[in-house]
Order: sequence, then structure tokens, then C-alpha cells
Amino acid sequence: MSPDLAYATEGLALLDAAMIWLVNLPIWKGALLMIGLPVLVSIVGVLMVNAVVGSATLIENNVVGGAKIAFLAQVFCALLAFVLVDGAIRYNQARAHIQTEASALRLLVEIVEQVPGPKAAAMRSGVRHYVQAVVTHEFQTMQYGAESPTAHAALVAMLEGYMAIDAKDEHERLNLLQADQLVVKTLQSRAGRLNAVRPGLKTVIWTVVAFNVMLAITFNWFFGNPSPSMQVLMAALLTAAIMIVTYASLLLYHPFSGEMAISPRPYAALYP
Repeated sequence: MSPDLAYATEGLALLDAAMIWLVNLPIWKGALLMIGLPVLVSIVGVLMVNAVVGSATLIENNVVGGAKIAFLAQVFCALLAFVLVDGAIRYNQARAHIQTEASALRLLVEIVEQVPGPKAAAMRSGVRHYVQAVVTHEFQTMQYGAESPTAHAALVAMLEGYMAIDAKDEHERLNLLQADQLVVKTLQSRAGRLNAVRPGLKTVIWTVVAFNVMLAITFNWFFGNPSPSMQVLMAALLTAAIMIVTYASLLLYHPFSGEMAISPRPYAALYP
């Protein structure tokens, strides 16, 4: 394991590690675990409770339980909608930050190329090293919600090289004023994409989601139906619907992991 990955995985929470492992599976395998397995558990649970309690007793629960599950359904639907929308926003924002940062770096290099001297050349070399570090190291560590120490060091070196450049005339001074804005945009975009993957409240949100998913699937076992096969079918469909949304949200919450991971192509295109 590289030092960057060791840094990123140090102190990683068990839930975060489990989510990253699931997201990095091929989608068909992840779907089997996230959708197929809960559906199977739901079916087995319905059959076991029916066998132990009896369908007649469970049918009597429908009136009282129906009012309770109506409230639970509203809360749970709101939670799933929030997680899905929030995941989509995170994913799109991360992709936008990457495009913005790559564009700012491209323009920054073009402006600094108009400034002669070894200091400007050293700064352009610093940009190249930073971009390579982002592509090679930081896109790996962002899977675990962390920045890359290698990319951070390359960024600091790039900024130090930029601060060392001295404008010798008015034209160079104006160019560097434009470059200042691009440097700020680069730093803001980098912070934005890193914030999109840092755990923060994500662990808390997904703990709540996991608990509510288990509650919603289990609660369904305590209702009865004169036709056991229809009850099993309804339980399977309900569980599948819940888990499809949950799995899609999980993928969106990890924009740099798995088959749906955002590509580093905008950075790589700077130095093909």
C-alpha cells in the first residue's frame, strides 16, 4: 500500500469502509448484495413470522399496524428522497469542481507562459507535477474521503513557485493579476471536490439510513394476508424498491469510487 493510501485509510470508520467496499464492487455484484440479498432476507422473514405466529394473528395486526406504517412510510420516503437528491448534488458538484479546476490550471499555464524567466518555468513545472499527483495519487485517496499528501505537497510547491515570480513591466503585472484569480479559483475548486468526499455528516446520514432500511423491511413481516404468496410478492417488491433507491444513492455519495467514478480525464488532458 502506498503512503498516500495508508494515510487515507488510517482511522477509517467501519461503516465508511463497508460502503467503499460495496461501491467498488462491479455494479452487478453490488446489486446482488444490496438488492438481491435484502429481498431474500425479506422473503425468509415473512415466511418465518407467518409460520411462527400464524397468518390469522398477523391479519388482525393490519388495522393497528397500518396506521403506524403509514407514518413510517412518509418519514422513510422523505429520508430516501433527501439522500438520493443530496447524492446527486454531491456527484454533480464534484464533477463541476474538477472541470473548473482543470480549466483554471490550463489558463494559468497559458498566462504564465507569457512571462519569461526561470522562475516562471519552474512554476509551470510545478503545475505539471501537481496535475500528475492529482491524477496518480489523489484520485485514489479521494475514494476514502481524504486528500493526497503527495498532491498537497505538489500544490504547495506550485504556489511557492508562483509567488516567487516577479513582474518586470506593466504587461507582466497585468498577466499576473489574471493569474491570481485563476490560482484562487484552483484552490476553491480543489477544496470543493475534497469537501464532496470527506466523511463529515455522511457517516451519520448513512447510519440513519441503514437503521431505517432494516426497520422498514422488518416492519413488513408483521402484517398478514389471506394469500401467503401475495404477501411474499408484496414484501419482495417493497424491499426491492427500497434497496434500488438506497443503492443508487450510495453510488452517488461516492463520486470517485466504483464503475460510476468520475474520471480524471480533464486533468490528464492538460499533459497528454
